[in-house]
Amino acid sequence: MCIRDSAIEVEVEGQIAKVPGAKRIIARNGRYRLLLEQGVQPKDLLQTLVNRSDLIVEAFERVQTSLDEIFVEVVGRELEPGELPQPSTAEEEPA
Repeated sequence: MCIRDSAIEVEVEGQIAKVPGAKRIIARNGRYRLLLEQGVQPKDLLQTLVNRSDLIVEAFERVQTSLDEIFVEVVGRELEPGELPQPSTAEEEPA
C-alpha cells in the first residue's frame, strides 16, 4: 500500500479521539479521516471501529491521502497562513 492509499473516511455516531492503527485523525464535515499507520489495512481499522461500544459506524470509505496530508507527513507540521516553504540552504556546486 503506497502513502496515497493509506487513509479511510468514516461517518460515525459518537466521537473518535484515538484509534489503534491510525497515526492521525482529522475531523471534517461531520466525518473523520484516519491516516493509517504503515502495515495497517483498512479492514483492520473498520473491525476496530465496529467493535467499539461507544461508536456506531454509519459509513466507511477508502480514500487517497491528500497532498496536504502527505506534506504534513514529510515535513512534520502544517504551514501557517501566509508562510512559504523555505528553500534549501545547501549551496549548489558550479557545473
